[in-house]
Amino acid sequence: MLRRLRSCPSVAGLLAALLLSGCAGDAEPPKHLLRLWRDVEPAEVTTAGAMTSAGPDVVWSTSFDGTDGAKWYRAVAWGKDAITHRPVKPSGGALILEEGDALASVVLLDVEPGEALEIVATARSEGEGTSEPVVLMAAVEFKERFDPATRWTAGEIADLFNTERNASYLVTVVPEREPQNASVRLVVDQQTEVLALYFPVPLDGLPERLVVDRVAVTREPIDAYFARGGDVPRVERIESEWASAGPSVGPVRVQFDRDEREGLIALAGATYRYELEPSDVERRLDLALGLRESNSAARARFIVSLDGTRLIDEAHDAPTSIDEPAWHDRTITIPPSPARRQVLEFATEAVPGSRVPLTVFGHPTLHPRRVDAPKRPNVVLISLDTLRPDRLGAYGHGDAVTPHIDALANDGWTFTRAYSTSSYTLPSHGSMLTGLYPAYHGAVDVVDELDPEHTPFLARQLADAGYVTAAFTGGGYVGPSYGFGVGFDRYSLNDPVWAYDTLRGKTLIRTMSWRRVPMKMNLLRRYGEQTVTDFVAAQDADTPFFLFLHTFIVHNYAPNKRWLREFDLFDERGREEPFNHKAREAYNEGDEDVDPTDVYEQYMPYYDATISMADDFVGAVVEAVERAGLGDDTLILVTSDHGEEFGEHGVFGHGVTLYDSNTRVPLIARLPRSVREAHALAGAPGAGSEIDRLVSLVDLAPWILRTVGLEPDPRMETLGAAGDMPLGDSQPGRTRLFIELDTHVSRKSAVVRGASKLLTHSESDGELLDEEIVELYDIINDPAESFDRTRIDPALTRDLRAAISEHHDLGTLVNPRGVRAVDLDSIDPDKLENLRALGYLIGDEDDDGK
Repeated sequence: MLRRLRSCPSVAGLLAALLLSGCAGDAEPPKHLLRLWRDVEPAEVTTAGAMTSAGPDVVWSTSFDGTDGAKWYRAVAWGKDAITHRPVKPSGGALILEEGDALASVVLLDVEPGEALEIVATARSEGEGTSEPVVLMAAVEFKERFDPATRWTAGEIADLFNTERNASYLVTVVPEREPQNASVRLVVDQQTEVLALYFPVPLDGLPERLVVDRVAVTREPIDAYFARGGDVPRVERIESEWASAGPSVGPVRVQFDRDEREGLIALAGATYRYELEPSDVERRLDLALGLRESNSAARARFIVSLDGTRLIDEAHDAPTSIDEPAWHDRTITIPPSPARRQVLEFATEAVPGSRVPLTVFGHPTLHPRRVDAPKRPNVVLISLDTLRPDRLGAYGHGDAVTPHIDALANDGWTFTRAYSTSSYTLPSHGSMLTGLYPAYHGAVDVVDELDPEHTPFLARQLADAGYVTAAFTGGGYVGPSYGFGVGFDRYSLNDPVWAYDTLRGKTLIRTMSWRRVPMKMNLLRRYGEQTVTDFVAAQDADTPFFLFLHTFIVHNYAPNKRWLREFDLFDERGREEPFNHKAREAYNEGDEDVDPTDVYEQYMPYYDATISMADDFVGAVVEAVERAGLGDDTLILVTSDHGEEFGEHGVFGHGVTLYDSNTRVPLIARLPRSVREAHALAGAPGAGSEIDRLVSLVDLAPWILRTVGLEPDPRMETLGAAGDMPLGDSQPGRTRLFIELDTHVSRKSAVVRGASKLLTHSESDGELLDEEIVELYDIINDPAESFDRTRIDPALTRDLRAAISEHHDLGTLVNPRGVRAVDLDSIDPDKLENLRALGYLIGDEDDDGK
């Protein structure tokens, strides 16, 4: 039978209790689903044959005697700030790296996409050696044939070595007189045609004269490489207590098609066997069959069996181009078996005569058809990036183009004083999905990530409560690489609303590529609005789901042709009107010849057109929920991560200031019928009401959890509220809130309390953050924030400054900055005790850490 991963009555045990033998005396009702890759241990895992017999073989090596057959070049300076590559033929038995006219030696190798390579270079120093490592080699993948005649700038060469955006690998070595081996293991990207090995010479020379004696490249099948423990891009092993049969089995998190899913790695020959408890009702099994892309004949067979009868028996080719899907979604009905256990097996087989790709059973999830506990409401959270509330009809805009959002507001609540926690995407979405201020979740700048160990996640808490969890996002700062995938069964990085039929949209698609994973138009079509609405339609009626949707469409001012036409954005010859950011950039840089009114008039039609596109998407999602019969059973929220300035304070854009034009956000919520009825009995506002309470995005996660009947993680209440008591459970609300914009060297902060808003701006001198600017506004009577009241009301200024200082101190305790000492005596003892109880403060009062 299935053994629980944790002893009763843990979350995993409670999940298992639904279909398997339960814990006696479990206090909580059984959950509505069972994740077979995470919640329980298989009864048996067989790996016979999973380790392929093929081992590594040498495909190329050189001793620099001119017989290796590869194409060698030397990168040399060409004029001012230009670099070109000249053909050379190595000889002499070694490659000498020292300061001279050459910037690098380069060898070009033809490689096959999808293969696993190990590159080993043997090098030594002719000097005394040094303790400082130097870059010996860079392996760079080219997606087009390499043209050595191309002239490169130094910046373009540097971009090749950017490991975040390009498939490049830097290999370092500490020079010593004895030969040292430096190596890198990699899996060639599906789009790569040529691998270039660069042996660079820094512009200021090397500390030692380096001699490279030999370079060798070995190759092995990707499944064998992975089974031996090798890392594969976009495939991450998930720690498990039961995956002890070796690295070839166990739960993984995999990104194919820019669609990241959790599931079971299924190398050919591996079998997972589960024993299901007797059930007198039929059950539903949802899963996806996933294959890693390849550029050759890679093929595998997926088999799902119940008591020896094959329910799925499908052979699939690994996609050889982005046009072919890598995921194949399937749904199976498990018939009742009231008298005995059933045996469910997942297996894959190699197809004779074909290479074996990496294969995955994505998120195999078992749903019952009947449960004793009532179903919790579904949750749909929609974030329309960069949307100002004052462009919506629900917020009083007379010429609004948002009928679907406005209709949602008529059926729900409109929060008129909702604020973000920052003015750009990463920190504000971090708050939205964790219930913590940026100072506490730590993802404040582009170099930061959410910490899955010390951070509460809305998706994880809902998943643990039995929700199916899925996200369709624009990626970038809302991608899994920043930690946002935690708790989601699947997380798509393909913006569901995007402009791909205009020149502007195509340009954005080329430039909006993140972490080596390019954004492609056919992928956007595959994971667009239709996929989102299909997801809603496919949900099991007895299982709640959490759907997070995010789009950059408003952010990027790139409407599709339909909206270009509707908003009269074609010229007299039927062409798209020119659109660029030059005027905005010139104005932001202080060009006095640029009239802000002209910039405003240029931007607003595009801005409104993309708002209309986003509104159309919201309407399609709401319609899908209604069509599925789930309208009365779903909490739907529409919000944004920040606003946009249109010259109000000398800036066009966002992420620069914390004025209301940048930090006020829309927040509209339509409650499930059962919640509406309960609130009506308690005297709460009815549908169509405006809620004028002060609300922050930090309130969303705990309020959503309470609305569906779950207690929020206590860290959300302690670090999200920061001691401010919420004003009730039926609607979120607080007495004050904080807003932050932190780059680690500059920190802008704001606190809002009642009608007052204080802003501070601090710069780092390398050791301390010193406040330089303080502003105070009455945002009720002066909504444009045009009159600074610091001199008029010094007592209020001091009071609000003290609140910001305390907020900073608490943030430093949770996420130490290393530049500011914290006086613990200045912090409320109850808050310190809460932090200590949550594990943030360890040991004596002078100790701090996470």
